[in-house]
Amino acid sequence: MEPKKSFLANLLQQEVQYQVPIFQRTYAWDKKQWFTLWTDVLDLYERESDKSERPHFIGSIVLTELGAKGDVPLYSVVDGQQRLTTMIVFSLALADAITALGSESHISFRDRYMVNQYAKNDKRYKLLPSRPDKEAFLSLINRTSTLPSHAITRAYTYFQDKVRKEFGTNVEDCIRMYDVVFNRLQAVCIYIDKDEDPYQIFESLNAKGEPLAVADLIRNYLFAGLDEMRQTELYEQYWLPMEQLLAKSKDGLSSFIRLYLMRNGKKVARYNVYSDFKLEAEGHKEHILETLHQRAQQLANLFVDVPQGVMPSAEAAWIRAMDMSSFFPLMFQFLDQYDREDLALKAKDLGRHLLNVMIRRFFAESKSNEVVRLVGAMLRDLLSEEKDTYYETLLNRLTLDLCPDDAVVAKAVPTRPLYDQPGIVVKCRTILEMLEIGYGHKEQADLTRASIEHLAPQTIGPWKAMLSDEDQEGYNEWIHTLGNLTLTGYNSELSNKLWTYKQDALNKSNYELNRYFADQPVWNRAAALARAEALVPDVLKVFAAPVELNRSEARQLARTYEAPSRPISLTLGTHRIPGGKWSNLTAAGLSYMANQFPEQFNTWAINSPYLSNTASFPLRNVGLKAQANELSWYYNSNQSGQSHLKILRTAWRGIGGSEVDFVMEYDVDGVSTALDFDA
Repeated sequence: MEPKKSFLANLLQQEVQYQVPIFQRTYAWDKKQWFTLWTDVLDLYERESDKSERPHFIGSIVLTELGAKGDVPLYSVVDGQQRLTTMIVFSLALADAITALGSESHISFRDRYMVNQYAKNDKRYKLLPSRPDKEAFLSLINRTSTLPSHAITRAYTYFQDKVRKEFGTNVEDCIRMYDVVFNRLQAVCIYIDKDEDPYQIFESLNAKGEPLAVADLIRNYLFAGLDEMRQTELYEQYWLPMEQLLAKSKDGLSSFIRLYLMRNGKKVARYNVYSDFKLEAEGHKEHILETLHQRAQQLANLFVDVPQGVMPSAEAAWIRAMDMSSFFPLMFQFLDQYDREDLALKAKDLGRHLLNVMIRRFFAESKSNEVVRLVGAMLRDLLSEEKDTYYETLLNRLTLDLCPDDAVVAKAVPTRPLYDQPGIVVKCRTILEMLEIGYGHKEQADLTRASIEHLAPQTIGPWKAMLSDEDQEGYNEWIHTLGNLTLTGYNSELSNKLWTYKQDALNKSNYELNRYFADQPVWNRAAALARAEALVPDVLKVFAAPVELNRSEARQLARTYEAPSRPISLTLGTHRIPGGKWSNLTAAGLSYMANQFPEQFNTWAINSPYLSNTASFPLRNVGLKAQANELSWYYNSNQSGQSHLKILRTAWRGIGGSEVDFVMEYDVDGVSTALDFDA
């Protein structure tokens, strides 16, 4: 690497083009970074009369030479594009402010410093951002009359406002400030050799500074080693549409990719997403990019309010409202199982089942943190399920493992507060909407204008005189239960009005939910409880469990997922491993497979949700070795017998082992019994 100190003027006064490559993150600086730069420049400006004052160092810019197109040398900006872009935008804002104040000294600023006079097309521009930023940046260079809404144009407006407020109409001060930005801000430009890998340098530099989003690192990894034409093709066909689809979702693309990696039951910590992605994508980067793009189109409306998705818009909106991301890995695995012909109907069906399970859990106040663990275990078990039985087994497990039964839900409905915290109000509305639609009215009323109405109001006010002491006790609890809530378009008119007024308005309602109130002469705690109990059958019907299982069936189904508690031995081919603790047996079995079939084992292990090559949970080091280089694999030894058995079966199948050569011997009431491979 060759470092060289440069001012902005040095970088832009020559015929040159700096290209921001696709693997770079898009322009991401905001007011926090703009303010820091502004205050640094203003401080330097105020000390500008002291000519002994050193230039202000703003960081490094890493460049690699790409060659030349015509007479224009081309450089790729490996790192530092955020500060380079911002410095240029700042100088543009100053030059335009100077010109607007009537000075002609900077009227040719763009022609001299922003464009290459004799180059054509995109080669005219001395800085060429990547596609997401290109339109906004070029609109500033070309003085487009209407600027697009973008972080780059907002930066331009920000600096213009700062200059206007600081200097007013004093053009001389603006010129001095411009001179500071252009001739006193200093960067260290590092020119790397052509034979050095810019992708690795980018990753290394950003690992030591402010962390990149996981999606930025993954984009860098996916496009590494591809020629420019192929990079652009894949970026525009797959990555950019995916990025745009998920731009408004929480954590965006990074969260989406993490949930995708968890589709086979593997627990992926947020700090391990990048390393786990590289393990899965190695050797088939383009295929996984295409798959992610397809999944983004299929599932986008579960993350953000967009038309794309296999889920109908109403169900998708409800899923977003219920915050069901812990179930999304299941949707990813489900999509892996079915082609387009089977998908539409089953996806809608599964989405509704997941909604019902989540709402039942919400009523029952089931622990939310156990969903990830239970879904993960279910996904690992479903990996070996045949396609013909996959969906049926999925629904059975969903019902058995995650869905509170009717008795639990029926008991919870009358007393469960649905509106007592800001974060659950949207869930309350979802439940009321689904109940209303669940009545199946052929002339469905428009719910878009409806609001949640507390029959007994949130502020007791004039109601206090008509409520007993018992009604007033715990008032702020029972008013938020289902029995005291409904939907109406007259929320603002009803407000704290007394019951006779509210009843008259609700009798005119087009909503089925409000038919109940016609025969209610008074409204109090007992009336709200009675209504909640009357709604229980509707709740159980509208939010039905995925599968109806009686207790006998549930016990039988549970047994199919149980493993023998006391293994006597495991035989793999001709190799017999003594039994004992499941963790010891699993370690010995995996070690044998790894030592005997290292290449096949490592191929399986890289894509396995059961193993990791990083110690990310309480682990037992299996001490496995690859054929060409050493790799240590870890697995979570703190699991059920069923999970241990599942790991062994899946590994044996993964290395190409025959089912007849996998024999598990275990103890049943003192009798040694062989367990079939698929038992």
